[in-house]
Amino acid sequence: MAQRARTALQVEQLEIVADRGYFSGEEIVTCEETGTTAYVPRPQTSNNRAKALFGKSMPHAQSSR
Repeated sequence: MAQRARTALQVEQLEIVADRGYFSGEEIVTCEETGTTAYVPRPQTSNNRAKALFGKSMPHAQSSR
């Protein structure tokens, strides 16, 4: 997609933004090889989620005192 945008815009360099989950490692490598700067959010990975515990993005329960 970035290649088509760069061709349509007729530019040498391009900066793009990708949503979390809508990119692959191969696409990022291709962007680097072609001079496209890709801004990609860090993936949300947590061992806690696999253990059915709170993940980083989940709200935390507060204890009542």
